[in-house]
Amino acid sequence: MMISIEIPVIKGGWLTRCLESVLGQTSADWRLSLLWDGGDELSRNILENIKRMEHPSITVYFHERLGIANARRFLSERSSGDFILPVDDDDILTRDAVDKLSAAAERMPWCGIIRARRGFIDEQGNILDMQDWFPFEPRHYYCGMTSDLFNHSHPYIIRRCLYERTSGWEGFPEYLYAGEDCDIFTKLEEYADIGLLDEILYYYRINPQRTSKTIGNQAAEDMWRRIADKTIKRRGLPLKRINDGQPFRFERVTTKVFSKEEIDVVIPFWDAHEEEIPYDFNRPSVSTFGDMYALGGPKKVYRQVFYSPIPPIDRLEIVCSSDGPVSGVLEVAFFSDKKSTSPMVTAQRELNDDHVVFKFLSIPVPKPQSDTLTCSHLEITFFPDLKNAHLLMLHIWKKNITDVNVMNLSALKTTLLNVWTKKMKNPPINGSYLWMRMFRHSPNYTRNRLECCLQSLNKAGISEASIYVIEKKQSCAANRNQGVHQSSKPLICFADDDVEIINPNTFNILLEKLHSFKADMVGPKIITPLGLIFCADPYFNEEFMPHPRGLGESDNSQYDYSSRVPWLPTTLMVLKREVILATGGFDEQYIGSQHEDVDFCLKARSRGFQICYVGGVAVKHYNCSRNSKHHENYDYFVKRWEKQRNLFDWQT
Repeated sequence: MMISIEIPVIKGGWLTRCLESVLGQTSADWRLSLLWDGGDELSRNILENIKRMEHPSITVYFHERLGIANARRFLSERSSGDFILPVDDDDILTRDAVDKLSAAAERMPWCGIIRARRGFIDEQGNILDMQDWFPFEPRHYYCGMTSDLFNHSHPYIIRRCLYERTSGWEGFPEYLYAGEDCDIFTKLEEYADIGLLDEILYYYRINPQRTSKTIGNQAAEDMWRRIADKTIKRRGLPLKRINDGQPFRFERVTTKVFSKEEIDVVIPFWDAHEEEIPYDFNRPSVSTFGDMYALGGPKKVYRQVFYSPIPPIDRLEIVCSSDGPVSGVLEVAFFSDKKSTSPMVTAQRELNDDHVVFKFLSIPVPKPQSDTLTCSHLEITFFPDLKNAHLLMLHIWKKNITDVNVMNLSALKTTLLNVWTKKMKNPPINGSYLWMRMFRHSPNYTRNRLECCLQSLNKAGISEASIYVIEKKQSCAANRNQGVHQSSKPLICFADDDVEIINPNTFNILLEKLHSFKADMVGPKIITPLGLIFCADPYFNEEFMPHPRGLGESDNSQYDYSSRVPWLPTTLMVLKREVILATGGFDEQYIGSQHEDVDFCLKARSRGFQICYVGGVAVKHYNCSRNSKHHENYDYFVKRWEKQRNLFDWQT
């Protein structure tokens, strides 16, 4: 990771000390760009001497009075580091500033800005005991608008790939082109969060020549007001500012009731030729946690009976884990009759020092001699080789089980060890199910499901011109973001390619609740093709796991109410365009499709938007999930949100 340190130069009196703080960094992962912007003679002489040195990590430019914002733009357009670190010519960095800011950026890849604390020094460089006049805390929002625009200051690094998506550094000509720092914060937070590093990594010099002293407090307040109004317009927020001083207050501008003609539908599509086969309890939520069954050798056999026979399948995915590298063969035997002792077919997966932690293992299943044979039960055995030293665990889900806290990987490992010490010798009790998924080859299955989805949207009043199917081999998050950029209407509906609208009046009902609840995002109840509930009234459980309420229950109208919720699945979700403009859309760090929708909802809620569940209307979901990165996505989700659990309650 390379950091571009960028310094517009006006004053020469403290420039040497500033440059020494850069050259003395404990990290070598920096490049320094300097622009003499029509400053004093001393500063020009210093830069001319540096230019003659031809230091490989320093580039020097000369110009005449661009102003601070234009000078920063000039430097950022010519540098190339992964991050931009703006520095003033009279301030200094601590020796470990680059190291610590880089490490924080690695820890918080969801952040567009990493901001640390600053201290204060006098003209001679003596540390001053004084409070910062700017807050150092998370930003505050109202309906997508930042209320505390003055909550910013040096030092901070900017993720370049996000900076390049903005209009860049901009200031106010009448104020020496200042205001660029506050402005860039508002632009960047529309794409990613602002992360805080609670350490002093920068010293701000109190001197009579500093720009803030020159332009005065009234100029700063005027710039903040103008940036606020400009930001409301850019984010498309139905708000107006109602006071002149910070923190700003806003009120909603009365809006009309939307119609379905104002909806654009975005559908991410990934073509596949597999169909998932439902079994006794159709795939439990990955966010739930049950028990484990230890497989330590040939005598340790897990057996699961199906009350409804399973037809021939081509692939099986089983959730397994281990506390260390596992070597051997995992074998699954399929039986056609509950009393049979001879399997109709066996499938195997070789493990060669694989460290399996909460992972779906994919196992190809050979074809039986007859395609008419069905499976009544299966048995799973692990045959360890001689060097194997660890148990392989099968994950079991039980109805009404009390979930175990696995908010992070270390907690999961602790849980595994606690379960293993209980000497689990007996097969799971009746009513428990193996965490697995069954698939069979089905040419054009997902494309046929997509066609069914499109037809149901048309019947619900959505025209073909308003539907954007994004078919790229990339994550669902990336496909959804791309679809948003192609669309233009004030409302966006995200829909999975395997969802089917049942009620032609679905969108009218959703939009009425969007208005009556004064919400910004709304979604229906989701059911399976068998009529069971897939997701109703989403919530987070006591362990802060995202849960779809009613999973696996028969739909007897028990969840046919409407309520505010902390998150919704993107199976079908309608939202106002300003939610995207104020948050930057979906985080493309998520692989495939898992947890990116919960993440997006929490990000929207952190910006002051409201979410509503509407149980009075249901859509059908065929659940053609084609993602095996559940653990990776969940681990990233936990790191992202574990310190903001207040958002997991819809009332906060």
